[in-house]
Amino acid sequence: MTGILVYTQTVTPRIRYIFRHVLKHILEIDVEFASNLETFVAHQGAKLSYGDQPMGSGLFVQSHGLLQESGIRELDLTVTDWASLPCFFPCSDPSSCVPYDIFAASFFLITRYEEYQRVPSRKIPEFDATHSLAYTYRFLQSPVVDLWAYRFREVMEDTFGTVPEVSRRTTILPMFVVSDTFKYKRKGILRSVGRTVEDLSRLQLTTILERMRVLLKIKRDPYDSYEWILRFRKQRNLEFLFLFGLGNYSRYEKNIGYLNKSYRMLIKSVADHATVGLRLSYAAVQLQKSLKIEKERLEGIINYPPEHSVCSDYKIMFPETYRNLVESEITHDYSMGYPTHAGFRAGTCIPFFFYDLVYEIQTPLRVHSFCCTPQSFDEIYDPKVAKVKFTELQQRIIQVQGECIPAFSNALFTATERGRFWRKVFGYLMGPASESSTVHRS
Repeated sequence: MTGILVYTQTVTPRIRYIFRHVLKHILEIDVEFASNLETFVAHQGAKLSYGDQPMGSGLFVQSHGLLQESGIRELDLTVTDWASLPCFFPCSDPSSCVPYDIFAASFFLITRYEEYQRVPSRKIPEFDATHSLAYTYRFLQSPVVDLWAYRFREVMEDTFGTVPEVSRRTTILPMFVVSDTFKYKRKGILRSVGRTVEDLSRLQLTTILERMRVLLKIKRDPYDSYEWILRFRKQRNLEFLFLFGLGNYSRYEKNIGYLNKSYRMLIKSVADHATVGLRLSYAAVQLQKSLKIEKERLEGIINYPPEHSVCSDYKIMFPETYRNLVESEITHDYSMGYPTHAGFRAGTCIPFFFYDLVYEIQTPLRVHSFCCTPQSFDEIYDPKVAKVKFTELQQRIIQVQGECIPAFSNALFTATERGRFWRKVFGYLMGPASESSTVHRS
C-alpha cells in the first residue's frame, strides 16, 4: 500500500488536518478523502471509514465527535490504558479497528485544546504543566500522539499487508535562547552604577568584585559563552539554533539595546556558524506591532528574513501569538514545551502545523516541540544522572523517529560550580560525535 482513502460523511477542516498529520506527516502515507459513499465502496485500494458505524469493507474507526464539531467546549476526559499506552476518547463499537478515537485524541493534544481556557488575572495566561492532562495521567514524558500513530500503522499492516517504512530520521537540534547577552558588559554607566549600589545595599560584595573585574577586562563576562558553544558545535558537527531577544528595555526586558554595536556584531558572528532566530519579548508575544518591529531589527542585522522564533519564557497566547507569527511570515516556532517539566507539551516530538481552533483553519506555521530545559533538571546535581534522564527522553524520540530539541541558554555555562556542571552535562547530552541535524526551512 502507498496510500489510503478515508471516508467520512462530512470532511471537516479538523478531520482533514489531523488525518493528514497522523497519516502523511507522521507515517508518510498518502491520504485522500471521500464523502461520497459510492466512491468509497468502489475503491479497490486501502481504505478507512470514520464515523458512527462502519461503511463497506476496509478499516473502521468509530468517531468520538470532536472532529465534527467547531469551537471549544469543556470536555470530561478519562484516560485509560490501551495495551500499555495511555489513551482517551474510547470507542463503544467493537468493530472499530482501534479501541480509541486516536485521531480525536491526537487533535485534542496537538491543537492544545485544553490551553484555550484563559487565566483571567494575567495578560499572558500561563498554563502550568501540572494542569495538563498529560501531567495528571503521567504521560507527559511520552510522545503519545506519535506512538498511537505507529500502533495504527501496525493495524494497517495487519489488514493491508506491507506498509512503507518511515524514511524520516531522528534529529537533534540544541537551541540557545539569549535573553541576557551579557551579565555585566555593555550595560551602560547608569545601569552598572545603579546595580552596584543595589548590590552594595545587599552586601553582595562578590558580585560587585566580579562586575569590576569584567568591566576592567580582567575577567570574561560570565554569560559570554558563545565562543565555547560554537567551538563545541564545530567539534561535534552539530546544527545549533540561537534565538536572540531584540525587545525594548522594560520591566521584563533587561537586555542591552539592539543598537549596541557589540551586540549586533555578536549576532552577525553567530549567524556565520549557526541558524539565528528571534526570541520574542513579552510585548511581541502579545502585540503584532511589537513583533513586526523586533523581526525587522533582526533582519537588519543578519540581512535576511528570520524564519525561527521562540516566545519569552515559552509563554504562548492561544491563538493570538501564533496568528501574529503567521502574519509576520515566521514559519517555525520553538515555544512548545514546559520550562519546568521535561516532556512533550503537545504529546508529540514531530513538527506539526498550527491549527487555529477559533478560525478552524490550518496555518503555515510549523510548531516544533522542545523536550527539556535546565529547569527540568534543577533537582539533579550529578551529570551522569542528568545524562540518564535525558537519554530516556531521547530513546522515546528515537522510537518514533522524531525531533530532539533540548533548550539551553548562554547564561548556563558560567565559570561557577553549577556552570561547570552544565558544561559537563551538555557534553554528555550531545554525545562524542553526534550526527548533524537539520534546521527546517520553509
